[in-house]
Amino acid sequence: MIPTIEDILAMLAKGECTQEQALQWIGSHIDAATRDAALRDHFATTAAIGRDANGNISTASAKAVMFEDPPDWEAGPTAAMQWWCDAEARIRYVKAESMMKARIL
Repeated sequence: MIPTIEDILAMLAKGECTQEQALQWIGSHIDAATRDAALRDHFATTAAIGRDANGNISTASAKAVMFEDPPDWEAGPTAAMQWWCDAEARIRYVKAESMMKARIL
């Protein structure tokens, strides 16, 4: 088992491991983090999210992740489009986080 980064630093400070070993362990932590990030991004981009008959995401879901009502399309279509894109991205990452957690069950 790879020691935590905190333990690696403590061991290195006490002379209980070599700098080379410490770098190998830290590299293993970086590799694991990169794999998890790549998998999370994959889940987010491929996650099926609920849409209505017109292909739109649920207003209730969007408001839940945005913590506000959507802007009016007539008042500013660019701002409205950005709000809805942000809402979809947040929904996708909420689902991706759930998928990551389910992997360890």
